[in-house]
Amino acid sequence: MAHAVRRDAFLDAAQQIIATRGYEALSIQDVLGATGASKGAFYHYFNGKGALLDAIVARMVDTATAQLATTGGTALERLEGVFGGLAAFKAGQRDLIIAMMTVWMSDENAVLREHFRRRSIAALTPLLADILRQGARERTFAITDPDATAAVFAAMVLGANEAASAMIGHNLTAEQVSDRLRAFGEAFERVLGVAPGALRFDRRLDTVREWFDAIA
Repeated sequence: MAHAVRRDAFLDAAQQIIATRGYEALSIQDVLGATGASKGAFYHYFNGKGALLDAIVARMVDTATAQLATTGGTALERLEGVFGGLAAFKAGQRDLIIAMMTVWMSDENAVLREHFRRRSIAALTPLLADILRQGARERTFAITDPDATAAVFAAMVLGANEAASAMIGHNLTAEQVSDRLRAFGEAFERVLGVAPGALRFDRRLDTVREWFDAIA
């Protein structure tokens, strides 16, 4: 337990620095200063900045995916559980996410975003593949290769999330943001071969508007 607490302290300090200044500005010395720990203590847990980044991203992804509801119900219901779980995670982290939104999309965090994207796709793909296989059996989804489609779908989910983040701070109205993101909903439905509106993407757009109002 003490091991996990000390390790999390390093991660908390590093994540706070990244949230305010960007990953490129992060140094091990900054983390040591924030935690009051020795260099030896740090290297007991991490062999360098890269390992620290991997641990930060792994914790972020694990936290986000841990609450995804993917069992029980039809394939469409389970897919709704995935979207709902991601929305619930973001709602629980709203203040932090809003505070670091600009820094997250900055060039200084390009490495962090790419690591997050890759690990998120790796975590989401098997969850989605199981749902898509069920949907194919139910003849709900018109797909020929559920596993390959799951990887594509996971990348699209991450792309939609990044597109929403990138539009923050560009003087767009909530309706303009919704219109641009609606294209992702249409693409999701076409990839799965379901009827327009089957994924109820408009419910996701309502959440986007709520976030827009909170930021505004």
